[in-house]
Amino acid sequence: GGGGGRGGEAISLYVGNLNFRTENRDLEHAFSKFAKSGRLVEATVATDRETQRSRGFGFVKFESKQDADDAVAEMDGADLGGRNIRVNISRPGGGRGRGRGRGGGGGYGGRG
Repeated sequence: GGGGGRGGEAISLYVGNLNFRTENRDLEHAFSKFAKSGRLVEATVATDRETQRSRGFGFVKFESKQDADDAVAEMDGADLGGRNIRVNISRPGGGRGRGRGRGGGGGYGGRG
């Protein structure tokens, strides 16, 4: 350990392509093992306000950037509830430079 003051903000990760049965506790279970240098602050599945049904994505929040990076490396493309989930760091505040991501097909339309 030693040194290194607590570095400011918690790091939020976007978790996409979730199974619609996946709940907060499932996210927490899947990601808590990465919380080594800090805590897993939050694990939330986005739900529709009207129906309370999952919207197929969620967010997890780590105290430590290192833990968040580990979680992205391990969990992006991993199987959760039978789906290969997408995990990446969610940049807070929709400022400029929400660049074009890492290439990848220009998936317009398609509500799949």
